[in-house]
Amino acid sequence: MSIFITTILISFALSILIGYPAVHIAKSWNLIDIPGSASHKVHSRPTPLAGGILIAIVLLLIAIIFKKSFNQNILAVLSASLIILFFGILDDHKNLSAGPKLLGQTLASLTLILLGVQVHFMDIFAEAGYIPLHFANLLNFFITFVWLIGITNAVNLIDSMDGIVAGFGFITSVFFLGATNLSGQFTLSLWSATLIGLCAGLYYWNSIATKFFSRRFWKSNNWISFSIIQHLI
Repeated sequence: MSIFITTILISFALSILIGYPAVHIAKSWNLIDIPGSASHKVHSRPTPLAGGILIAIVLLLIAIIFKKSFNQNILAVLSASLIILFFGILDDHKNLSAGPKLLGQTLASLTLILLGVQVHFMDIFAEAGYIPLHFANLLNFFITFVWLIGITNAVNLIDSMDGIVAGFGFITSVFFLGATNLSGQFTLSLWSATLIGLCAGLYYWNSIATKFFSRRFWKSNNWISFSIIQHLI
């Protein structure tokens, strides 16, 4: 358990330390949320959209630090997350419509699936002879794809106030850490610990320090969603 506590502390410390550089990068890329630019934007001052940048840098550092402990599935999640970050930055610059945003989610989901992260429970019916194996594989693919797209957007729908997604991610990751540790899944436990520290750092910056928003749709929202729902696959 000590390694998980250490991972939480490292992830949280990196999240705090990277906060100011992330804000600087967001400003230099002109990733700023302007008050009044949309009807729901009632904040009082221009605010850097730095949550996704912070997560990208911290996860990269964590992947380097724990590279011997993370397996292929975690690397697949990180690869898919990079796609979401790319479309997020593109959205902030070009104000993408729903179609390109859905394309980004689709590409990220397909990347995750093609790299081996998907459900396999329909194989049970194939092994029992109820359905052909190729049809079971197709169902596994479809269920995983719908799950990724659906839950990612469902989490976005609850994002109605500063810090709510980071808080949701923190609480969910704590439960995942307990469950994966009890079931002996070390890599997933380590990943859960990483998310706990990350979400705690995001909550600090977004809800307590209020230095930047992490709730923009294509920023940490989808990163947190993707990272959480892969535990259930």
